[in-house]
Amino acid sequence: MKKIVALILVVLFAFSALSLASCGSINDADVAILWRGEGNVKAPNSLINAMERAMYIENISYAHYGAEQNSDKQLDQADEALEAGCAALLVELVNPLAAQEIVDAAKAKDVPVVFFNSLVPEAVVDSYDKCVSVATDITSVAKVQGEMIGKYVVSNYEQIDRNGDGKISYIAFTDGLADSVVEAANDVIADDKKASGYTLEYFDEEVPLKEFPSVGAGAAYTVALERYNDDNENMAEIVITSNDLVACEILMILQKEGYNTNKLNTHLIPIFTVGSNVDYKALVLAGKPENSDEVDEYYEEMKYLCDLSVVEEEDLEEMIWNTSNVIDAGRIAGTALENQDAIAEAVAKITRNFIKEKPAFEKVESGEVKGSILLIDYTVYPN
Repeated sequence: MKKIVALILVVLFAFSALSLASCGSINDADVAILWRGEGNVKAPNSLINAMERAMYIENISYAHYGAEQNSDKQLDQADEALEAGCAALLVELVNPLAAQEIVDAAKAKDVPVVFFNSLVPEAVVDSYDKCVSVATDITSVAKVQGEMIGKYVVSNYEQIDRNGDGKISYIAFTDGLADSVVEAANDVIADDKKASGYTLEYFDEEVPLKEFPSVGAGAAYTVALERYNDDNENMAEIVITSNDLVACEILMILQKEGYNTNKLNTHLIPIFTVGSNVDYKALVLAGKPENSDEVDEYYEEMKYLCDLSVVEEEDLEEMIWNTSNVIDAGRIAGTALENQDAIAEAVAKITRNFIKEKPAFEKVESGEVKGSILLIDYTVYPN
């Protein structure tokens, strides 16, 4: 019996050794990932996090390069990586005007180029048969945001309809997308048996807010908020924006009036936005006093905005509090954002295909391929 066990252990050890010996990266040289920012992992749920996960899954070795928004620096980094013999260039462009120079340099060394999360001229992508672009389909944002809003209304219409008139009055800061967003939302609502009688309707034609106001969203929404009370039949019951900075500014206005400070639907005006990169903590603390004697009082006043109840100042400075955190805390209803996991997964699979000399889009499941460009729909981050 002991001999059998020993034999099994030997076989298992040999198998493990073979497995370990075969688990090296599929590429001989690092893939160079050129980021337009610093190229460091700071915020949770970032595209860099997603890219690292995707590269690990595809067993690809890589090195990060951060251009810090400097196009010349990114060009130098591309040359550096190519001279070092990188297996591929993955590029989040700082400047679209530099795209052709990067492609030409890579083409001269027969190195594939995958642009991602960037605006790249189609002619540049088509100039090299080992170049593709993975981008977000901006035409999908209104539909995705509208469907998110519609699903939220279906689940919460009784709480949202504060005056009980069977209509959901919205106010919009969407730079031209409002009609498409509302149409998509109303389609979802109409398909639900219980909520089908409700529709999204514009709050007040007398307040010129249907498109992004030149006076600024904060000032404009203050006008709407002044008209908001439980006795007023004309209420703004939902806020729609296409900019997360605007959404956070409006949220701060609402919170100073006692709205959206926790997850209680009874005192919540749902805000829907696009994007997830605003440092909300920085917005809240922008008015931090220079006088150190007043800092504690200021933090106490602001704590309900950011859940900063008992935080040391040195820790506070290191905190990251972006749009996603605010949504998780129940202060914003949801956001339509770039599908970072889908982008990263597609980039990693395309890179693997190039390294293995397979068709670029083989087994790439996300998005729609148009020539050498892969377009990926927005996704949602709901409360």
